[in-house]
This record gives sequence, C-alpha cells and structure tokens, in this order.
Amino acid sequence: MSGIPDCNYPAFEAAATELQLARYIVVNPAANAIGASYREIIKEDLRDLMTCDGIATLEGWWGSKGATLEVHVAGVLQMPVRSVEEWVQLALDRNDTRPCAECGNDMAAQGSFLCTECLENLRPQSRKTR
Repeated sequence: MSGIPDCNYPAFEAAATELQLARYIVVNPAANAIGASYREIIKEDLRDLMTCDGIATLEGWWGSKGATLEVHVAGVLQMPVRSVEEWVQLALDRNDTRPCAECGNDMAAQGSFLCTECLENLRPQSRKTR
C-alpha cells in the first residue's frame, strides 16, 4: 500500500466490491488502515486474517511486505490463496439460478448476485498493487 497513490485504497475497494457481489464475506485490510501506524495496521491485519477462510490477492501482491506476510501465514495455516479473479470465477462456476440483482435477467450457472454482463461492467480495468 505504501508508495502507491492513495495507498491503493481504490483497488482494495474495487476488489472488495467484486468479491461481495460474488457473495463472499470480505475482510478488507485497507478498511481500517487510515491514520494508523504500519505496526498497528499489520497487527490488526493478522488478527483479521485469523477469522478468514482464504485470501484474495491483488495483482502485484508479491511486491508488498504486508501481502507477502499474509500469504506466508495463509500457507502455514493451509488456507487457500487465489487472485480476486480466481475467487470470482469459483463463484461464477457455482450453479445458482436466481435473477440478476441489477438487470433481472436469469443467472443460470452464475454464482454472483449479478449476471456475467453486469459483473463485467463493474470490474475495474486494472488494479494497482498493495
């Protein structure tokens, strides 16, 4: 997050929104980071990580000390680590048949609250790294 414009908050928010639309419960490490020291952010981040079942990574996560720590801890705990895109695809592969919350079209074979077209319209074109 450090060294990236706006501390990369826009990418974190976009990823959190995308995952929530795919019906994941999201713990966003950037949500409580404003104004806190790096040490406090990492301590809270690791506490929050213990409540999660997996980690969604942003593009370029390997360049972040905090993200590499999260991925390392997840590996030790045998938690799945996937990109945001991979988590969303897993959700899309679930065979739900509810109508799209945005356009009302049938969502056969979609795992989100939105159909593929509406979900694609919300997806950011590129993500910055943490």
